[in-house]
Amino acid sequence: MSKTVAMNLLEDWCRGMEVDIHRSLLVTGIPEDCGQAEIEETLNVVLSPLGPYRVLNKIFMREENVKAALIEVDEGVNLSTIPRVFSGRGGVWRVVCRDPIQDAEFLKNLNEFLDAEGRTWEDVVRLLQLNHPTLSQNQHQPPENWAEALGVLLGAVVQIIFYMDAEIRARRKPGPRRPLSSRRWQPGVSQEGGRSRRNRGLQQRWVLP
Repeated sequence: MSKTVAMNLLEDWCRGMEVDIHRSLLVTGIPEDCGQAEIEETLNVVLSPLGPYRVLNKIFMREENVKAALIEVDEGVNLSTIPRVFSGRGGVWRVVCRDPIQDAEFLKNLNEFLDAEGRTWEDVVRLLQLNHPTLSQNQHQPPENWAEALGVLLGAVVQIIFYMDAEIRARRKPGPRRPLSSRRWQPGVSQEGGRSRRNRGLQQRWVLP
């Protein structure tokens, strides 16, 4: 299984079970005939010295002919200390998790993108408030889970990026167009007033509360 496929599985699994991806691990490469007790024993040797954890779910991946396990670690566990590979029945078991450096790199690239398009974070915040009116009402109340709030923000930002990409492509098409200042910048809606297939798919993939 490629790292990209494994990361997509981790993201979809966390979203479906409504767990924090920044505290979640995906363990792959578990043989099909490996039983529950042996899985827990192997994981306990590797993870218990690092802090509390729990196995949330397991699935069998038919194409890979192996099992995968979703694990949630305690808030105090540093994901960077968890080994990415370790020995288990059948060979090597691999660990996939969200790297905090990836989030920092994403924000760096996003800032460069906004600068190139003449947008600012104020534009992003304004759009988030349009999509989620309750944000402006509770903006002085700190979130109970900062990582969860960040995940919601990044999901909304991805939606905005896809809209901005669609807007850029539309501006490149020949023909008359209205000045940018006369348009209403509304994510997920094309200039013709209909939702594009790309944005529909994105909204189905990124479920925002």
